[in-house]
Amino acid sequence: MKKTVLAVLAVLLAASLVACGEGGGSSTTKAAGTGGKVKAGKITFSYKPLPGEEYGVMNLVGDFNGWNPSDPNYAMEKQADGSWAITVEFAPGRYIYKYTADGQWIFQDQSEVVDQMEPKPTGFMDDGFGGKNAYIDVE
Repeated sequence: MKKTVLAVLAVLLAASLVACGEGGGSSTTKAAGTGGKVKAGKITFSYKPLPGEEYGVMNLVGDFNGWNPSDPNYAMEKQADGSWAITVEFAPGRYIYKYTADGQWIFQDQSEVVDQMEPKPTGFMDDGFGGKNAYIDVE
């Protein structure tokens, strides 16, 4: 009986390791509640702070601006409802991003605040530092 259980566990472990290794690069996931593709052109990104979050400056930061958290071209504007927004023109492609507040990464794992983000990201991918970046597919 013990040998059978151990054999089954070994097969399950091997199968999970093979599944994790497929793809060869950084892993991407589509989390529940994320969006699909968006149309190319002007896209408004917004972030609505959680209760108690107060920021002086917010930026949209990503592969499109060299991950520069203080790039004035991607500074967001505070809205009357307390959210922050910026409209960016994107051509078709995949764009990887995070939000920063007061020059700091506010959430290492962007999937934790998906309900605060618009548009909803297409999915999330490992950032190489133990967190997750959001990404959006533009068509």
